Amino acid sequence: DLALLGDEIIGRSERGMRAAIGALAPGDYRHEMILKGVAGWDQEVRLCLLARIQKDRILLDFSGTSAQIPRAVNVAINFTRSYSVY
Repeated sequence: DLALLGDEIIGRSERGMRAAIGALAPGDYRHEMILKGVAGWDQEVRLCLLARIQKDRILLDFSGTSAQIPRAVNVAINFTRSYSVY
């Protein structure tokens, strides 16, 4: 049954990822960068990230990141989640 196979793949993937995260040093890791000239936008764009590692989880916080700009570089939340996981 494909549903059972899919569930097994998802379960194994989650367990493997949680084990890999659990091997990382717990704590808060911050990074920030300023982008200039994004798609012809004349103002700086700030990207901020706090990655908090706790046991077998990573929490990501993008607070402080610039708001959307009127250019074709903004992404929907599903892309933000996908890029974050990748």
